Amino acid sequence: MILFDWLSANVGTIAVGAIVVAVIALVIVLMVRDKKKGKKTCSCGCSCSGCAMAGQCHPNKNEK
Repeated sequence: MILFDWLSANVGTIAVGAIVVAVIALVIVLMVRDKKKGKKTCSCGCSCSGCAMAGQCHPNKNEK
């Protein structure tokens, strides 16, 4: 009985926590999937091919 009372009193907090955990898990899964596919993204989340600052973030290895 005590457990059910606690669950009913905190159902909103439990639901919000579950949603937050699900979103974080989805982001991690998508990042791992992109990494396995070889997609390279900048820290801003965009693709480097269309970024005007791509040369600043990832300088050409031959220029070093």
